[in-house]
Amino acid sequence: MPPPFMNLKGSVQDRTIGPLRLGEVYRGIDTDKGASLHNVTITGIDARSLQRSGIRIRGDAIGVRIQNFHLQMDPVPQTSPNLPSGIAIGVGQNISISDGTISGFQMVRVPGKYTNGDGIASERTVDGLSITNVSSTDNSDGGFDLKSQNTKLDGLTSERNGRNYRLWGTVDAGTLTSSDPRDAHIWVGQGADIHIRHLIASSSTDAPLIKIGGPSRITIDRCTLHLQPGTQIVGEHAEEAEVHLGPGCSR
Repeated sequence: MPPPFMNLKGSVQDRTIGPLRLGEVYRGIDTDKGASLHNVTITGIDARSLQRSGIRIRGDAIGVRIQNFHLQMDPVPQTSPNLPSGIAIGVGQNISISDGTISGFQMVRVPGKYTNGDGIASERTVDGLSITNVSSTDNSDGGFDLKSQNTKLDGLTSERNGRNYRLWGTVDAGTLTSSDPRDAHIWVGQGADIHIRHLIASSSTDAPLIKIGGPSRITIDRCTLHLQPGTQIVGEHAEEAEVHLGPGCSR
């Protein structure tokens, strides 16, 4: 496996990384599993033609801020076992991601196998993730694939991904914008508890507005929808979820 452009090791505290302009690297910024990141700001990362991922946070991460970034994968899709992602947060507390764009993290589609490739992904060991003013486009799986707890979202745009928002944990969201997903605007995982104040969704396809992956709860206060005639509002496994939809969310 090729090395990342920058690998954070040991104890990294009260440090600002960036701005950096990168091109044609395997991974932009990585952290060792045993690293300790406290009060670290990663800013101004402009990375193009990435082969695998832009930024991966592992180890003991508290108070990490990622801001003012542009991450774009090489146009050649990855093959298994290389799972591409723009930003991957594996563990941490009080992580913030803001003011950036992510695009093109794709895998080769193999018949009968799930296709990964996410814009931003977080794992269940992440508590207190905030994402604001970020767009995620043209990724083969989730624009935002978030398993974290106590997640706050606002001002996000997700376009032309497999599932524009894949939400698994506890999520409190302001305004989310979704357009032209291949599979669903919002996909809700088992055990998720989701509150969205304003969902703006448009599509030239018949992808459902919401798909349910298991027992869960989702509340959307209001919607602004421009969907194709006949589009399902709540798709598969709707009976397994507690769904509350406000004005504009039905057609």
